[in-house]
Amino acid sequence: THLLDGLLVKALGREVFFFRRLNHGTRYPICSWITAYAYDRALHYQFGVPPECADPDQIADWVSGHPDEWERVFRLDSYA
Repeated sequence: THLLDGLLVKALGREVFFFRRLNHGTRYPICSWITAYAYDRALHYQFGVPPECADPDQIADWVSGHPDEWERVFRLDSYA
């Protein structure tokens, strides 16, 4: 479903959520959707695309491209 939506995005030149909508029948939410919907509902914040179109790469690109909007509160580096 992601591949097919990706091909539609390339062909139409805009974000679409068509084939991924079919994925809802399985009732297994995608982690990036959970994150995007949580931010949208709680803060009215979107990662450059509607929540149903967000994927991990888009979220990471958006956060990296807007560093002034984010503050790191935890790092996974080892503290030696």
